[in-house]
Amino acid sequence: MPVLQRGLVWNPAQIELLWDSILRGFPIGALVLSARIEEQEKEADQQRGFNHHLLDGQQRCDAIALGYKDPFRETETDADKKKRESILWLDLNPDGDAWNTREFLVRLTTPSHPWGYAKNDSAGNLGANAIRDSLNTIGIDPAIEGYERPSAVALSPYVAVAPVPLSWLFSAQSEDQSGFWAAIKTRLDRLALQPWHQPLRAFLSNEEGAAQRTKIFEAIRRTELTTIIALCAPSDLLVNSRQESASSPERGNIASIEHLFQRLNQQGTPLDGEELAYSMIKANWPQLAGPIDQIAQQLPATRLITLGIRAALAVGECERLPRGLTVSGIRSLARKNDAKTERIYRYIKEDLGRGCQQIETWLRYNPKHNQSGLLPVHIGSIAQGSPDVFLLLLTFANRPESDWVQDGTDWPKCFQALATAIHWFGRKKEDITNRVFHKCALQISFQNIKNALAEAITEGDLRPLHSPDAVEGFLNVPKEDLLTWDWDQLRDQGNGTEEAKRALWGRWEEFLWFRGQRELLLYAQRDYIDRRFSDYDPARKDFWKGHNRPWDFDHLLAAKYLHYCRGPYKPVCDKWVWTIGNLRAWPFEDNRSDQAQTAENKLSGVSGDAKRIDSFLKEGEVHGFSVGETLGGDAPDDAYAFVSTCRSRLLRIYRTWYESVGVADLIIPDEKMSDLSAAVLPANDLQSLTA
Repeated sequence: MPVLQRGLVWNPAQIELLWDSILRGFPIGALVLSARIEEQEKEADQQRGFNHHLLDGQQRCDAIALGYKDPFRETETDADKKKRESILWLDLNPDGDAWNTREFLVRLTTPSHPWGYAKNDSAGNLGANAIRDSLNTIGIDPAIEGYERPSAVALSPYVAVAPVPLSWLFSAQSEDQSGFWAAIKTRLDRLALQPWHQPLRAFLSNEEGAAQRTKIFEAIRRTELTTIIALCAPSDLLVNSRQESASSPERGNIASIEHLFQRLNQQGTPLDGEELAYSMIKANWPQLAGPIDQIAQQLPATRLITLGIRAALAVGECERLPRGLTVSGIRSLARKNDAKTERIYRYIKEDLGRGCQQIETWLRYNPKHNQSGLLPVHIGSIAQGSPDVFLLLLTFANRPESDWVQDGTDWPKCFQALATAIHWFGRKKEDITNRVFHKCALQISFQNIKNALAEAITEGDLRPLHSPDAVEGFLNVPKEDLLTWDWDQLRDQGNGTEEAKRALWGRWEEFLWFRGQRELLLYAQRDYIDRRFSDYDPARKDFWKGHNRPWDFDHLLAAKYLHYCRGPYKPVCDKWVWTIGNLRAWPFEDNRSDQAQTAENKLSGVSGDAKRIDSFLKEGEVHGFSVGETLGGDAPDDAYAFVSTCRSRLLRIYRTWYESVGVADLIIPDEKMSDLSAAVLPANDLQSLTA
């Protein structure tokens, strides 16, 4: 692979369908190669004797290679490596199914889905019941304390009848069928007994399966005889383009290769902007690929490299943070090859790793040394959803000690409050971070950051933040108003004219969106998440997809109760059932919301009290989430028990974040800002206010 190639981007359906096509003898398109390009060699490849680079077909080649990788190989001693691998299986005896177009049911199992995927063409996710059934086959109960998700080698595809690793079929060296299937039986005999062995043995010895076995044998032999066309790009590819020769003759043979790569990738799974930029950066500075791969432990390399370039360009700036580079901007930098280019190269190679480590020290939760910290999923989400915030911290991380005001500030808490407040409550995040960057251009101090955030609230860039006590006082749900209560009802609170009430509501309306902010809930459960999902890897971009994360969001009071409820208090309960006050982060495999169990049932058993604590529930709150079966009645007691308990837990989730990271020290609560008269302050000067 040349350095400019991206990572794996194909989804399970694409891999499975490609193999169905191969086994059926369908053409799968040509590969595109080029003669070996020295500038595109990875350091680890320089001593290997290859003579070509692959420019197009990486995803197909990786999917094909996966089919030949034996997950149960006897020569591999690295057990941890096996646990992290995906496996391709073939169901030798699939059930008849009209819901897909496949002739051969190739099944993929992965570290995040070791039970596999649905057998439709889209390879969707399995439901909770199917996952639990799959785990039960190896005697695992996901509800028990200390459960860990098994690796793919411990399970087999749930929807398969007689699965066998696809690699075994290709390694069965025999020209006749009897020897071929005997080789598969021999492999089975050398393994410790597993649940998928019995149905596989039954198929191999069943006379009724003779025709199916012949069909598979012929498909494997056909595959072994399949030729894939490889088109080799002309040698002119390694010569400067006319445009490049005129503008930057010293760049060598990069531009034509880069242009070809970009055009080829427009035809397949499209590159997103960052992936394309990353490929262009590696094309022009291939020597940076190694350092980036080493640094990218907590963030995908595609995001890290773009932030690193911006941080390098921020050195010496005072007014604002540099914007992200476009592909044309990267080309322009590469052509100039000036001091700015050298600064980028030196920063990424020498400073970026140290900066990321410092951010990790500031932000990362540690139960002993940084109890107020954030989870890896929070840090990854900030880098993904609020990259300017991460960039701001990256510029701070490499500032010299002389730039800092040493006044005893607890910098980890300061940056935890700063990052999450902007990430969760920022309207114009870029403007907020530029205010902080500008205020701290000469000196990084707690007061300068505080002043910048106060200005951001005044200018409307940052939503006003309210103290937990103020939220508790504003968020009223009187029992006598349950039949008519709505979130919009809160706009009528306060004294004075309608205009005054509207102004008050304007400072609360968007803020109340925190009721759906699931990252706040994860923060409240951070100790549990850190213990239970310690192997979550935010550097894997596929893990950013919700369905690949090892946790799910479970309703404490199941939504099913309200779906079928027809009582008069259904409307008010509907307003609260989807808030984070009624959710908990819980192992995906053990999400029992589809069973409509009450909280009392979910939290019962020997470890019930530990489950309650891990679910961020107080002992007296369990009842309020267990009234689902009686919500349809006319009496308000059960509805009020749910709503009031949900409200109480919602407020506690917010308070936990607000007080743990010390938000009140950094950001003036809105009620205090509202109490101060702007008339006594100099225009655009909040120094006295923040002091």
